[in-house]
Amino acid sequence: MVVRVLRDGKEIWRNYKHNPKEDKEAFFELRFYDKNGKRIIIPATAHSSDSTNLDAHQSKTLTYGGVPLQKGDIVEATLYIRFAKRDCQTVIKLDEREFRTPFILKQVQKSF
Repeated sequence: MVVRVLRDGKEIWRNYKHNPKEDKEAFFELRFYDKNGKRIIIPATAHSSDSTNLDAHQSKTLTYGGVPLQKGDIVEATLYIRFAKRDCQTVIKLDEREFRTPFILKQVQKSF
């Protein structure tokens, strides 16, 4: 998930610097394992899986500080989904753009 603060149309803060995985509370990932418990890339051969941060039907509240909000600021939270992880894309050739590109699943904005 990407959380940003916009002021006068410009981003003044975001919840990570280079990679969404930097924000461990806001990064959600489904991981797959073989029969020996070793993490694998291709889910077709998986014997088990787990997820980071949330299980089915759970919710989570994220709280950030350090950015004093001003009137007119916009806080934006965007949840993306990617159907094939980058690790998977390096192992198999995916011609369909839909598998390689992150898509916005949900975006919410709040004005102050």
